Amino acid sequence: MKVIIADSAGFCWGVERAVRMAIEATETGKRVYLLGEVIHNSEVIRDLERRGAVLVSSPDQVDDREGLLVIRAHGVPKKVKERAKELGITVVDGTCPFVERVQQLAEGFEISGRVPIIVGKAGHPEVQGVLGHTRSGVVVEKVEDVDMLPEMRKVGVVSQTTWNREEFRMICRRIEERFEDVVVKDTICPTTRARIEGARRLAMDVDLMIVIGDRSSSNTTHLAEECSRITRTYLVGKADEIDPSWLHGVESVGITGGASTPRWMIEEVARKLERI
Repeated sequence: MKVIIADSAGFCWGVERAVRMAIEATETGKRVYLLGEVIHNSEVIRDLERRGAVLVSSPDQVDDREGLLVIRAHGVPKKVKERAKELGITVVDGTCPFVERVQQLAEGFEISGRVPIIVGKAGHPEVQGVLGHTRSGVVVEKVEDVDMLPEMRKVGVVSQTTWNREEFRMICRRIEERFEDVVVKDTICPTTRARIEGARRLAMDVDLMIVIGDRSSSNTTHLAEECSRITRTYLVGKADEIDPSWLHGVESVGITGGASTPRWMIEEVARKLERI
């Protein structure tokens, strides 16, 4: 059986940057606090906890003011960083620069008199962080949601960086039909686009796709959805979840992973497939 790993599988550079910053923080000798999960991968979070990092949900839970507070790659609402500053806590800002750009664009729209519309999953940490950089921002998950919005003359549209491009385009078309003055900024991360395109190409050449990543990861879920449209696809969190029965009659397997999936997890899955 042939096992092929997608070229784009593994950490995106924004996630790699955030994880590296968190690890380096644990090596300073200071107490380290993670403000939520740095990335959507439970194995990585457990590793950081083994290194001494402590998960907290707000700056007020930091009991050592000499410690370091690590901001997750998804970013946080503006008021959260302001609260950390009020408390005198040193912040290690792991916000992905692409996410930071979305925050700035949404904030800029509001300053210029536009209502920010954020296309994405309402409860996702990145979307909550972007929303928290505005006062009037609204979130849209699907085309039907656009019709539920109040009347607004001027709007500005951004997207969750890991959102599906086709969904974003369809939603934007409806927004442009509904509102008089619309400015759209495509803020889908180029790495996300390349990862999906690479996974699609690989899915066309194999009998089966294995997508590796945390089920709470939006981009991992989208990857699995895209691959499943082309060939039989399974989403797994780790190698132990692979069922050998999936491989009956299979001559080639493609492997890819979400932006929050470390390379070692991908290689572990490849080794298990080869053993089977």
